[in-house]
Amino acid sequence: MFGLELRRKGNIGDLVRDAQSCLAAHGLSIHQITPDMHRLAVAHSLQSMFAKPYFDVCTIRDCATMVKLVVPKETEDFLRAAHCIHWGEMEPEFRQAVTAMVMVLFKDVLTYEQDVQVVKVEPS
Repeated sequence: MFGLELRRKGNIGDLVRDAQSCLAAHGLSIHQITPDMHRLAVAHSLQSMFAKPYFDVCTIRDCATMVKLVVPKETEDFLRAAHCIHWGEMEPEFRQAVTAMVMVLFKDVLTYEQDVQVVKVEPS
């Protein structure tokens, strides 16, 4: 299981060692984040944003910055205009456009698969 639980340890040193072991077990450090962890961070951030009652362009900006995604100026302006508008107050076609734009913007990050090999199995 990935992650650490908050628990009472004998001392802070034990907790820090547990944290370092957890990162090492997943090939991570505070200086190196794997593409898979970037994908998960973006996916969780977007999921959280879509669950809020309003659109939050800060999530888009932060995720794009993290994965070094260059957002076209026209797209950035469009999404910034929707900032803090409640989903329910948007016209359906506008809400769909905002959602679709975000998903297409991050499609390469969200669909990243590391070392995936496709094996075609022929029926016998």
